[in-house]
Amino acid sequence: MNQPRLYASSNELQRRDAAAVLREYSPRLRWGGGEGGGRAGEDDDEGDAVLDVGCGTGEVTASLLLPALPARVRRVVGADLSPAMVRYAGAQHRDPRLLFVEADIAAPDLHRSPLAAQAGPRGFFKLFSFYCLHLVDQRMALRNMNVLLAPGGEALLAFLAKCPIFNVYESLAKYPQWRRYMTDVRKYVSPYQNCKDPVREFSTLLDEEGFIILDCCCKELNFEYLSLECLRDAVTSVNPFIERIPEGERAQFVVDIMKEIITQKLVTFVEDDMQKKITFTYSLLVAFIEKSRN
Repeated sequence: MNQPRLYASSNELQRRDAAAVLREYSPRLRWGGGEGGGRAGEDDDEGDAVLDVGCGTGEVTASLLLPALPARVRRVVGADLSPAMVRYAGAQHRDPRLLFVEADIAAPDLHRSPLAAQAGPRGFFKLFSFYCLHLVDQRMALRNMNVLLAPGGEALLAFLAKCPIFNVYESLAKYPQWRRYMTDVRKYVSPYQNCKDPVREFSTLLDEEGFIILDCCCKELNFEYLSLECLRDAVTSVNPFIERIPEGERAQFVVDIMKEIITQKLVTFVEDDMQKKITFTYSLLVAFIEKSRN
């Protein structure tokens, strides 16, 4: 997942879903300064700090999240595990309110990282994360989020619960040609891929880590790609294994990805206005939570 240019040009699904989640939940976010709760009445010359976990190439942070925040937010920090993504985001999105940093939200020592220093003495007042948490140790990530958030701070999380691309990963890991590059395939499959009740499972985890659950739901969604080439670029841009594969064999690896998608009938072909569209179905888990004030 270190292909920033390809990802930036192929992440329409992620941007669409982040925008929809922000539209739905933004009215429920509490802000200080008399805007409906939070730390109303506190004197804060520096404004509120906000964190975007798994910011990738920064389009969601800069183009969707930042415009949706009130003027009192004077610092938005985008964090991502990939140095290439962070460099790209910093180069493409220049705004005095934005800062992009390299950080692993599931690192045991995150509290000693530069990201933790950006939280300031009180912590981040809001935390957002789109399309990240299905790829990390969720318990450790939530534990770190609890540390990074200010008391009473809110978090809005959206990540894949179930997705057909995970079936493809598991199938490719059995290919003799690819299995040596995919021995840790389970690490890149959502923990809820085969779960009967992802909402209950994740809610239990949130409760165990001390969060107040304001809302938790699973949305069944579809996305239409205009061509197999668009789908190919989208799944390639987020593939965690492709950089492990020798450069001369990568084209065949992508061919096998698409072959599995078609063979397993993981997409639906629909004729619409004389145009063939490819429909992709998946489940998105959304959680709106709060850190205890105690």
